Amino acid sequence: MKKTIVILSILLIATTAMFATVVDGNKSIIIKAPVEGFAIFGVSTSSVHYTNFKTKALFENAVQTTIEKEIAILDLKNDVAVGYLSGINNTASAVSLYVTTSDLVSGNNTIGLKVVNSYSSSIPGSSDSKFGTLENTILKIKETTPGAAALAPAGKYEATVTISLTSNT
Repeated sequence: MKKTIVILSILLIATTAMFATVVDGNKSIIIKAPVEGFAIFGVSTSSVHYTNFKTKALFENAVQTTIEKEIAILDLKNDVAVGYLSGINNTASAVSLYVTTSDLVSGNNTIGLKVVNSYSSSIPGSSDSKFGTLENTILKIKETTPGAAALAPAGKYEATVTISLTSNT
């Protein structure tokens, strides 16, 4: 009987020790999903459909980095649309763009140009799980000296409208 009591005591102690060491703790899996920030913009000859602002890939396929536009030089007495500027941004900060133009030049002949509207645009920051978008801002130019285009000597005139990223604030 002593042996039975000793064996039962040992089993009781062993069982208690075994259950006493079990700790009910939480386990976890940490999931990381980094998303690289981007702010991209482009130009187009026609307005970009709103569905193309939903993903980076759709947007990149809808805009170009360079377009060509032929204009009637006499139209420069008024505002002349030369293309559309659009952009998307997935960062929390707005992105500023600055628009400039060179003069129309053919050989030694120059017709001064200016960008109409504002010289700067902005792509808003992303919020509420949506990209910040700058949608279809029309870029326009005009002669700086009224009547200069009408007096232009014959030639192949060329100018470049440049859009540059100025800040990511």
